[in-house]
Amino acid sequence: MKKIIIAAIIIFLLIVGAGLVYFYGSYQGISFVDWSKMKTIVIKDRIGTSTIQSFKDSTYIINGQPITLVNGLAETEIAPGSASKQITKYFGNEAYGDLNGDRIEDVVFLITQDNGGSGTFYYVVAALRTDNGYQGTNAIFLGDRIAPQSTQIQGSQVIVNYADRNPGEPFTVQPSVGVSKYFEVVCNQLVVQGQSPMPTCATPNNSSGNSEKITTTTATMLDYENDQYGFSFKYPAKANAGPYQDEVASNTPDFPTVNYAVLEQDNFFCVRPQGYGYLSQDIAFHKADGANSTNLCLEIQPVANEQQLLSLIRKEYGSGCRYNLTKTASSSTYDVNLIYDTKGIEDSSCFPAETYYVKYSPTKKEAAFWTSGQECQLRISGDNWDTDNCLDKTLADSFRFFSKQF
Repeated sequence: MKKIIIAAIIIFLLIVGAGLVYFYGSYQGISFVDWSKMKTIVIKDRIGTSTIQSFKDSTYIINGQPITLVNGLAETEIAPGSASKQITKYFGNEAYGDLNGDRIEDVVFLITQDNGGSGTFYYVVAALRTDNGYQGTNAIFLGDRIAPQSTQIQGSQVIVNYADRNPGEPFTVQPSVGVSKYFEVVCNQLVVQGQSPMPTCATPNNSSGNSEKITTTTATMLDYENDQYGFSFKYPAKANAGPYQDEVASNTPDFPTVNYAVLEQDNFFCVRPQGYGYLSQDIAFHKADGANSTNLCLEIQPVANEQQLLSLIRKEYGSGCRYNLTKTASSSTYDVNLIYDTKGIEDSSCFPAETYYVKYSPTKKEAAFWTSGQECQLRISGDNWDTDNCLDKTLADSFRFFSKQF
């Protein structure tokens, strides 16, 4: 009985409260609106009228022909009046990440193309995000009737994993051979990582007549290859001279842009402006103070095993250093990731005062040690220190060991 009375009182109070609110609102001339419904209506309207298109509604270049997907599908007559159609459609396996260095998330995924026969051809494409949607790239062929597994983006590197058949096996055999292929975006084109030649980026017209600023995507990169030690890397044809000569300390602007070259002596290699004649001085300075001292110089050391690699790392960078290995696109090259201790600079036995890069090849039994210092060394525009203006990591990431057997 008491519960019924309490419930009746609550209902009465709610009715009275609603009446007072309505009366007060009407008396004050206030028009009450259900704002939650209004916001929902506005959001739906904005989405419905959006001009941002999906990557499934973009144009991609397949075998030189532009193909525009609509909701992930395109159908084209194979020949005028023919009932057979070429069907291109979104397959999936997409991965997201910044592929062109503009700090905007892009997407890479697989598409298939059926030309009316028994084949199903798989391609990888990228869609670069812009203010108005996605700009599709060219497609790169992977194989016929393969079995896709996964697609990844690591940094700016695209990795596509799938299963294929052994050479000569008929298509009736199920794909069983694991394949990993590596790609990247250069000048807004999808390319096989490490291919040669690379696309040449178009330089925009400058109506003022001034030379266009070089950027990390438009800089011309040259290939250096050493057969004796079996390694290669890329370095800029032009960059600003000076950082290794201590002008950094004075913040001197407008370093001159000069041509660069690789100077070499024994197992020591330095990226320097052409005509720079102090390689012996660089080597002496390096040997006197270890790998922490000479920026833009690379040293190759024989390494029998990982235990010896750890000993070299601790000799060069500190007794408290540890490391782990990361596989690169090259079949014989690993990135050696230094693990620093967490102590302050005064107490540390492995402190990241410089930027170090170490590469290791267990097959060649060699390691490469490189440092680029605390600041950017290979700058490409005056005294701008932005990451987008620096080619240090570009050079380090391009390094690979190679062998005649690969």
